[in-house]
Amino acid sequence: MAIATTIQELELQGGAACLDLVNSGIETLPEVTVERLHTYEDILVLIHRLGLLPRTTITRLRRLAAENPVQARTALKDIHAARKVMHAVFGAIATNSVRSLDAAMLEKFNNQTHHASGFRVFVRDKDVLLNRWDENRAGLQLAVYVFWQSARDTLTEVDPAYIRKCAGCEWLFADSSKSHRRKWCNMQSCGSVQKSKRYYRKKTTPGGSDLR
Repeated sequence: MAIATTIQELELQGGAACLDLVNSGIETLPEVTVERLHTYEDILVLIHRLGLLPRTTITRLRRLAAENPVQARTALKDIHAARKVMHAVFGAIATNSVRSLDAAMLEKFNNQTHHASGFRVFVRDKDVLLNRWDENRAGLQLAVYVFWQSARDTLTEVDPAYIRKCAGCEWLFADSSKSHRRKWCNMQSCGSVQKSKRYYRKKTTPGGSDLR
C-alpha cells in the first residue's frame, strides 16, 4: 500500500526488484510522486532488502561511494532516470496500453537493459562456469545495473498479463498467486480498504442489503 515512508520502511510488494524500484517513487494519489531514494546509500539499502547483491559487495560499494561522491551522485541520478523509464514501460503493460507507450521510453529501456547485460560475465568455479557481475568494471553503476537486469528478467520471464496496477493505489506488482486474480498489491492493506469502501457504499445506497 502506497504510504509515504523511508526506503527502510517501504513495503516490498512488487514481486520483482524492478517493480519495487518503481513503487519507491509512487504515492497513493494518481500521478503523485514521492522520493524515497535521496542518496546512494538509500539505493544500497533497497538492494540489501531485496537480496540483489551479497553483503560483501554492498559494503564495497558503500566504501567506493564514500571515496567517489561525484560518481555516487551520478548513479543516484541514473537510478531516478531508470525508475522513470521502468514506470512508463511496466505501467503501460499493467494498464494494457503498450500501444500508447512512448517510443523514446521504449528505446531507453532497450538501450539500458542491453548496456547493463554487458557487465555480466562467466567465471570459473571449479568445474562449472557461473554467470556473475563484473563488479570492478561496473563500479558504482552496479547498483543501477541490478535493477535493469531485474527489468529485463521480469519482461522475459513473467507473463505480461500478470503485471498489474493495484486497484487500491498506484503501485505495480507481479501477480504470482495460484489463481492469478490478485487485484491489490496487499490484501491486508489495499484489499481491506477497498472492500470496506464497497461495503459502506452498499450499506448506504438505496436498495442496499440492510434497507427494508
